Amino acid sequence: MKHKNLVRLLCLLCLLILVGCGIGKGQPSPALQEPQEGMQEDGTVLVHIGGTFTAMVRGKIPDYVTSSETPSVAVVTLFQSTPFLLFFDNPDEAMEQLEAGEYYVFEISGKQVEMSRAEYEEEPGFADRMIARYGLTISDFRIAGEDEIGIGVGEQIVKRQDKK
Repeated sequence: MKHKNLVRLLCLLCLLILVGCGIGKGQPSPALQEPQEGMQEDGTVLVHIGGTFTAMVRGKIPDYVTSSETPSVAVVTLFQSTPFLLFFDNPDEAMEQLEAGEYYVFEISGKQVEMSRAEYEEEPGFADRMIARYGLTISDFRIAGEDEIGIGVGEQIVKRQDKK
């Protein structure tokens, strides 16, 4: 008799646990749900990113893949940050015009990339991380004005162009 009551109690407990987990509610598991608009089946989102940012040119170096002698890559820093590399759509013209020690506003060539859902929902990263992560190139640049240099300059971030 004790064993029958114990078995019934365990069955009732299992039933309550299953109901509490949502198994009996008829909801499909998240893996079986249709992807949301813009999201691909693997959980990534196609996003067109681009924008402008201000950086100081620290130097010009060769690409070493295309030529070990002709400079075609700029070494730049955001305001008070570590150096990173910029690749240009037209490197010959850019290397002629850029001068070390000058601040420039660089325009990133727009590019469609895949982002994870979590990364998409976060704020976009600073230009140095986004350029390296997605292999972005520079399409245009100009000398920066005084009001475009320093802390708090809003254009140092690469903006997703799908957001308004």
